[in-house]
Amino acid sequence: MKNIPELLSPVGGMNQLMAAVENGADAVYLGGEFFNARIKCENFDLENMTRAISYAHIRNVKVYVTMNTLIYNDELENALDYAKRLYCMGADALILQDMGLVRLVRKYILFAWYLYLRFIIITLLLPSKL
Repeated sequence: MKNIPELLSPVGGMNQLMAAVENGADAVYLGGEFFNARIKCENFDLENMTRAISYAHIRNVKVYVTMNTLIYNDELENALDYAKRLYCMGADALILQDMGLVRLVRKYILFAWYLYLRFIIITLLLPSKL
């Protein structure tokens, strides 16, 4: 079986999502309104997140949601609840930075759910690894 690269596109709003999907993206990644490193940019609230996931899935495009900030102890419960909501909405994966949150998601949400760890993605993109 051949390994076919996945065309993964960042999207910041519904217009960008539709453009990425209509132009051949296999998957998109986007940020929500919580625990996102680009929190001051345009992001998807819960209502638009649901719409975005539905739009992409109808067209066989995966949706990865970033939760790429370090989580403080007093934020862990809220972060885990948010991850559960994203799972229930149908997000295909999370892009996580906080290793404590990774452990909690694996333990309490679904062990087999795909987890993309930010430092692994960065490591894979280093020229020495290509």
